[in-house]
Amino acid sequence: MILFTGTSFLLCIPYAIYYHEPLLPFYLPALIALISGFLFYTVSDKKYETIKNNRERVVLIISLWLVLIMAGTMPYFISKTIPSTVDVFFETISGMTATGSSILTNPEGFPKSILFWRSLTHWIGGLATIGILFIIMPSLNVGGYELFSVKENPARSFRFVAVRVFMIYCVLTLAQVLLLFTGGMNLFESLCHSFGTVSTGCFSPKNDSIAGYSFYLQYIMAFFMFLSGVSYVIYYLVITGKWKEAARVEESRIYLIVLVSVLALVAGMLYFKVEKEFTAAFRESVFQVTSFVSSSGYSVTNYLKWPSHILPLLYLLLFIGGCSGSASGGIKMSRFLVLLKNLRLQFKIPDLSLNQPPVKYNRINIDENNNLSILTFITVFGILFVVGTIFLSLCGTDLERSVFLAVSALSTYGYNMGLSDFPNSGKMVLSFLMIAGRLEIYPLLLLFLPWLYKSAGNNPEDASER
Repeated sequence: MILFTGTSFLLCIPYAIYYHEPLLPFYLPALIALISGFLFYTVSDKKYETIKNNRERVVLIISLWLVLIMAGTMPYFISKTIPSTVDVFFETISGMTATGSSILTNPEGFPKSILFWRSLTHWIGGLATIGILFIIMPSLNVGGYELFSVKENPARSFRFVAVRVFMIYCVLTLAQVLLLFTGGMNLFESLCHSFGTVSTGCFSPKNDSIAGYSFYLQYIMAFFMFLSGVSYVIYYLVITGKWKEAARVEESRIYLIVLVSVLALVAGMLYFKVEKEFTAAFRESVFQVTSFVSSSGYSVTNYLKWPSHILPLLYLLLFIGGCSGSASGGIKMSRFLVLLKNLRLQFKIPDLSLNQPPVKYNRINIDENNNLSILTFITVFGILFVVGTIFLSLCGTDLERSVFLAVSALSTYGYNMGLSDFPNSGKMVLSFLMIAGRLEIYPLLLLFLPWLYKSAGNNPEDASER
């Protein structure tokens, strides 16, 4: 990962040359990362090729994000474009977690090469997220990810899956770049916005996000935000010829149903209550509802000025989030669907003394452990949201803003209207929530459990069983 990040720095150098900007913020980090990554690789013991237990999985996930965040800060520190250390870490964490909340109030005044790196952190973070969700989280088996992952032939290695997921990620990015570029957006802005959209982040080189672009470009952005909220399991099944399995995934249907239902409600409210023109109401609702459900954060209007009865619907979308196996945040549609099925079962068979039928997902019975794991994840998500809201309130923020910022950070939804005036203590709380939300909460919380630091004994699976 260090080698990959070092190579990423080199992608910014052509823009620094083209716009006559300093090269040091990129070639120095690239040199440090490539040399250190090469040295680590050459001295490491190659005989350990598998992850043995949950302790190693947790350490691997946390180490990965520490590397990404520390590397991501270097261009900002060297260029001195962001003077505050807290702001540098906040912007980097927001980028690498593909959130998109920003302390910048005037991004158009920043060097183009720095803005390119800023958007590229989204793309790197989104790719790392999807890789973790496909390769590590199912084996960690928390939050029900074992149910929502690819059931692959054991003869195929994780490299087979990883390569194809990487190809899907790149194809989506390239397709959006081409459509935006042919639609009138220049190449620099097309790349920056595509990096943000595919990773479900929302960094933009423009002060007004997407509002200043044509309606065609806004619809293209909305379409790719929708695609980015779809599970990569679906894409993987399609490209490997498993069309029937892809059609049986219930999550994609509930994702579409929720999106269309809320979109129709919001468009109706804007048309009848606010008396917007039908085309404007439809376009704004399509864009903003898709942005919320995919936890992207791009905007074409100031949705906070919409009628107060619309905002709870949008907040609900932040809690639910996109599909599991995508780079979007939130609880995820699959877990939300399992929660609804549990509720339906409780109302259908209220007598707990009876043998209740198991909850099913994709026509497969969910065992008690997985069902409890999913419900526990939803509970922990809610608790962390409440605790985050309390801490933000203690930082001097009013309750309404604290609620919105807490759920947006935990769901990795970008609040792209500038947080430069926000207190440093609040930025640190938001940074923690962004990392917790991006890591699906559990890996970060596991760091505080004693078993992680105790000897696993002679059995390498001891930690996994715990």
